[in-house]
Parts: sequence; structure tokens; C-alpha cells
Amino acid sequence: MCASLPSYGIGNLHKKFKPHGKSRTLGLNCTEVPEGSPIKYIISSEEIPFHQLRPDGRDLALLDKYGRVLPYWIELKNSTLMYLWLKFPYKIKSFTPIYAYYNNLENVQLSDVSAAFRYKRRITITEQSGKDLVDYQVLIKLDSSNFDFSHVKNDGGDIRFTDENGSELDYWIESWDSDNEQARVWIKIPSLPANSEKEIWMYYGNPEIKGASNGKNTFLFFDDFEDYSLQGNWIWFQEPRAIHFQGEKDKTYIGYCDSYFNIKVLEINHETGKVYESLLHEYNGDGDDHNNPAILVRNEDHKILAVYCKHNGDYMYYRISKNSEDVSEWEEEKSFGSNKMSYPILVQLPAENNKIYLFYRRGTASCDREYYRTSTDGGNTWSSESLLFDFCPDEWCYVKAVASEDKIHFTLSNHPEAGGTHKIYYCYYYNGKYYKADGTLIGDPPFTQSDLDVVYDSEAPGNHKAWIWDIALAEDGTPVIVFAVFPSTDNHQYYYARWNGSEWEYHYITDAGGGLYADQPYYSGGIYLDHDDPSVVYLSKEVNGQFEIQKWKTIDGGATWTKIADITSNSSEKNIRPVVPRNHHPDLPVVWMRGRYTTKTDYDTYIVSNTSVLPFKRLQDYWEDVGNPTKTLVYDESNRVLEINSGSSHDNIIINKEGNFSDFVLETRMKLPALTSDCQVDIEPRFTDVNNRYLLNFNPDRSYIYLRRYEGGSSYIDKEFSFTYEIKYYRVKIVMNGEHIDVWMDDDHVISYDDSGTGILSGKIGLGGYKASPPPRYDWVLVRKYTDPEPQINVGEEKEI
Repeated sequence: MCASLPSYGIGNLHKKFKPHGKSRTLGLNCTEVPEGSPIKYIISSEEIPFHQLRPDGRDLALLDKYGRVLPYWIELKNSTLMYLWLKFPYKIKSFTPIYAYYNNLENVQLSDVSAAFRYKRRITITEQSGKDLVDYQVLIKLDSSNFDFSHVKNDGGDIRFTDENGSELDYWIESWDSDNEQARVWIKIPSLPANSEKEIWMYYGNPEIKGASNGKNTFLFFDDFEDYSLQGNWIWFQEPRAIHFQGEKDKTYIGYCDSYFNIKVLEINHETGKVYESLLHEYNGDGDDHNNPAILVRNEDHKILAVYCKHNGDYMYYRISKNSEDVSEWEEEKSFGSNKMSYPILVQLPAENNKIYLFYRRGTASCDREYYRTSTDGGNTWSSESLLFDFCPDEWCYVKAVASEDKIHFTLSNHPEAGGTHKIYYCYYYNGKYYKADGTLIGDPPFTQSDLDVVYDSEAPGNHKAWIWDIALAEDGTPVIVFAVFPSTDNHQYYYARWNGSEWEYHYITDAGGGLYADQPYYSGGIYLDHDDPSVVYLSKEVNGQFEIQKWKTIDGGATWTKIADITSNSSEKNIRPVVPRNHHPDLPVVWMRGRYTTKTDYDTYIVSNTSVLPFKRLQDYWEDVGNPTKTLVYDESNRVLEINSGSSHDNIIINKEGNFSDFVLETRMKLPALTSDCQVDIEPRFTDVNNRYLLNFNPDRSYIYLRRYEGGSSYIDKEFSFTYEIKYYRVKIVMNGEHIDVWMDDDHVISYDDSGTGILSGKIGLGGYKASPPPRYDWVLVRKYTDPEPQINVGEEKEI
């Protein structure tokens, strides 16, 4: 630990960490920071090769200009960035050099959590059962008598716990209510000898720290149903589909449609890690995966505008969020009508007082044209439509657009299956006029193919049909385009084009494989530019018969390309249509669709990423059906919760896939939405099969909890315990300690029962909703260890660090 190291001079440090170690000089440039205040510092893998550090990065040594070892703490480390906190023993006013040593520090651990926080408390844990406890979960209850809630974030996100040696401990925040000064936090203690006392430390007091609450790492079993992949799909012509925006909050927004083609927007809070899905419009099976919306964060007030329509639909719909940077509530849906509309694209131009442009395709059965409308009031009202591009009568018009401060850049192409030519075109808009890339004025719309720049000529010798995928702007504002080329339907290729100042040049990137399915042989896996760095593309290509996501980069303007990362590999399901969120967050560089994609109307794909923000995780991978229960993930109180309907049979439940439990505590937060006999909860704390299990039935209509044990198909318990219910969430606690059973509803001890002679001393856990109309809801469920009596907890005085 940093605090235990002596303060070596630079020369001595060279002796300690050299000659085999490495060193780099870094720097910190900031305004005045008081002595001892935590300072956030970010190190990239380009500054220090991360492969020369231990995986956790904690063998890094940081020195100040006087050769003193600086205390630091690593909050997060991924493959490219390390986020850490430093403390200096003096005031920082301007640029300060930092000297980093690494690569030869196998036997030291220098990261110290105290470097990131202002306060700490000693917590004393006393073992009372006379048993040695290993990986035991203890509950810390905080209130105004033992904790100052004004010194921590409102959600408790800036707390951490360490053991006596400074090693961080896993924890989970069950509840945190700063207004009422109440909190419940569970901590996993690696070792607690019988009849002993153990001291751990709680650190807090840094509003910039992100939460690290993790129930899965804390308990024997845990599920809060928050991080399951959300089912979704998109076609690639609506833009933007994903935006990262950091205002008062730090969030990413993603627009998509589910398998019933309903319109949704996903909100990811990067400060809390919370994911929220908002339903904008229900199509209920009417349409296809082309229904997905375009989304935009308005410059003037940071509200979210979403525009969407059914594929070739007669109405274009639009909605605006009620609050800034928040998709949980929306204003009333509005629309305008026309015929055969598709593919909305949104841009806003700061140079035109944040005027918003909406582009969309509309046409007849034989041809399509591109139209646009504008809004000067943030999308509340729209102008009449104007025709922009007319590819009729032979070609279908596909458009992608991207905007700078004062320009809108377009790339266009035909569908490979349509008649006519299949070239890639370009033009841009500026101050009411339209131009080719070299600045040549092309007149007033509508424009035909002959008015536009030809980026790629499909009719030139050796060339083939092409289809656009994305357009972005290089750092100097010049346009960059990626597209697919088709030597055959089984051989798709990705190309990169850029305007070099005098002409368009294009270059081959890589083969892409074939089409996604037979009826759409020109549907490639997909390619997308990193709009923050258009020298980088993410693409989907066939590898060993499966579509995988890869990251490629050019350092010479697209002339040559290098694959720099396999984002996915050895996948069992398709990974397609990658999207890089505009201004993407470091924790979410790319998202894509993963799963079964059979046709544009038949798919079961999920929105995923290559980070912990949107992992690929499905309910069926963690819970197993017994019988035929109906399961739905819904939102309640901004939390994602599980609804279960077992019908009229107690045998239709779900059970955990991994693990059997003996002496344990099962806890869950569950809600009965109605006080009727048709809304009941089944919880099964020990389940082997339907003939060997414990069943607890919570029945609000008859005001009881029903306890039954089935063994060998026969019933051995048939007990009712009185309890009067309300429509609310209850914290249910079930203790299975040998032959003894205890049940609490919140703080009410409602069952204490000795079941002597039972042969069911272990099993899985089960959840159900008997006669569930409406279904009960489960917010979270956990299984933890148990001893009697449980350890005693004492929270000590606050100390300033």
C-alpha cells in the first residue's frame, strides 16, 4: 500500500524499480486544488502500455516532482483507459509533473482507496454464533444516529469498504434514502473467526465517484433483473440511433424497436449504471425492424426529440421528453400524415439558431423520393414538406446525413435490387444552398443523380453494385463515407471513401461475407464509423460461418486498414449492425444487435455492447422454467422488475439454474398489485422437483400466508398464518435453518415453524404467481448465508482523511 512505503528520492526509486522496470513522465494541469483533495486523473494505454502492468494495475508507482510516492486509487481500468484518484500533500496550482514507474513491481500494491475520499468510519463486526464464518454477508443499517448523510451522494454511490489490510470488499446497497436518512447496505466479509471481532473501514465523500454496488459479487445468489439484455433491432438508415450527452447528467440514449416493432428509447446513466427503457409507441406486430426511431438531444434545453414511423407508413410520429436528459416521461404524441414514409433522419444546425431538419423517404409502390421538413421550435411544430432528392422512376432513394455547426452532408445510393445504377453519391447543404464537395453550387432542389458528386461509380470497369452505410466528418470537416460493395450476393465487401480536397478516393477495407438471409441477399452484417474518430470503423463480418463484430483502423486516410480488435469471437448467434453512439462514452464505445435474425419481421435480437454497461444476458440463461409460467420484465418505480403468472397451477414457476442451498436466507422485494384471490405470490425456498419442495403462498384476499411441504408427492404441512396485506412492495425474508423456518414481512415476524422429520434440507429457489391476474412483481431476490445468532454490527465515529 502506498501509505506504508517510505518516500524515496527519484534516484532511489530508479534503484528499487530499475533496471528492468519502465518509467514515463506524465503531467497534471489543473486549477487550484487544496492540499489533500482528491484529484481525478486519466491515463491511457498509449501513455503506459497496460500489458506491462498487472491486470488490476495496482503495481503502478506514481511520484511527484520531489520524488515522494503519491497515494492513488484506481476507480476503473479497461483496455484503453485507467481512471484513478490522486492526493498531493500540498496545494496544486498549475502544471505538475508526475513520474510513473511500472513493469517490475510484482510484489507491491500501491493503490490506496483513501486517496479518493474525504471521510472514513471504522465498522466493528462481532461474531456471536461460535462458528467460523467465510464469505459471510452482514447488513449495515445507517441512520441519522450513526451516519452523516450530507457527506455522501444522494444515492450512496460514493461509498467503498475495505478490510483491515486495505483490500476492497464487495457490497450491495439494498436501499438508500438520503431525505429520510435511512440506508441498508450488505457487505461480504471474507473471514470472521468464531467469537471474534473484525474491523473494516467505510470510505465516502467524493461526488464524482461512480457507484460499485454489486449484488452478484456479494451473495450466494442474486438477481435484481436490471442488467438483462433488452430485446431490440434497427435498420441502418435512421439517424441518430445512439447519442451520448453529458450535461447535468452523463447519459447515453439509444433508439430501437422490439420484436413486436414497438418504438422504444433506452437511457443509460453512466454515473449510476442504471438502464431504463421507455416505450414511445405500440405497433404490436404491425411493421418490421425498419420502425426504429431517430433521436436527438435539443441544444437549447437538452430535452430528447424522437421521430418514428412504420416502414412505409402513412403517419410520421414525434414526441419530446417532458424533462431534460430524461426519457421516463414524454409529452403527448403528435404526427403528420402522408403516404409510404420511412427512415427519419434528424439534424440540428447551431448556426441557424438550432433549426432542426427532418429528412425522410416517401413514395409510391414503384419509386421513392427524399423529402424534408424543418422546425424552429425544437420539434413542436414542423413546416410543410419539400422535395429534396428525386431518383424516380427507376431507383429507390436511400440517404444518410450528418451535420456540423453550419452544414449538412449527405450520401445517397439506390437499393442493389432496384433497377437503374447503383452508385454512391454526395452533396452538402450550407446557408440555404447545396454544393458538391469541391464547392460547386448545384442549384435548388429537387436534385437527381446527375446533380450530385459520384463518390463510387458502380459502372466503372471492375466495380460492382454498392449500398451506403454511414457518413461522418473528419477533424478538418471533410466527409468520410463507408459503404458495401457486392461482387456477388455471397461476397460483400466494405469500402471507405473520403474527399481528399480535390477528388473522391475510395479504398477496400475487408470482405464481409454474405447476406443475412436469403430474401435480402444484400443485407450485410453492417459497418459504422466512429464519428469522434472516423479513422476507426466497427464492422460485422462472417468469421467461421458466424457474424462477428470487429474494430478496424487506418492511419493513412483509408489506403490501408488494420484489424485492431475482435470485439466478439466464437459466437453462437449473429452479431450485426454495429452503431457507435455520437460523442460516445468511454464505457460504451459501440453497441450492436446480437441473437437470432431470420428476417426483418422475425427476429430475437438484443442490444448489447462489449463492456459491462450492456452485457449479453438473458433471463432464460439464469432461470429455468418449471411447467409453463409467463414471465415479463417491466418497469415499476423506475426499476426493472419481473412479473410472473403461473396460471392456476402452483407447478408453473421459475427456479435458479445454478446452485443448491441448504441453511440459508432467501430475501426478496415483492409486490402484490391487487388485494384479490386472483393475485397471489408463490415462493419456494427449497425446490428439488414438483413432488419434493417447500411452498409459501401469499394470499391477500384471505389475509394469510400458506405453508406446505411436498415430499414424495405427499403433503406434510398444511398451515395458514394470518397477515393483513397492503398494495405495496414488501421485503420478504425466509430463513431455512435445518428443520426450522422463519418468515418476516418487512419487520413483522409472521412465521416460526419447526418441521421435524423433513427430508428436504437443500434445494433451489423458486418464484411464481399463482392465479396471478394482475401478476405479482419481484424487484430483486437474493440468497445469503445464515448463522444463529447473526453477527453484531457497530458503526464508529466519522474521521476526516
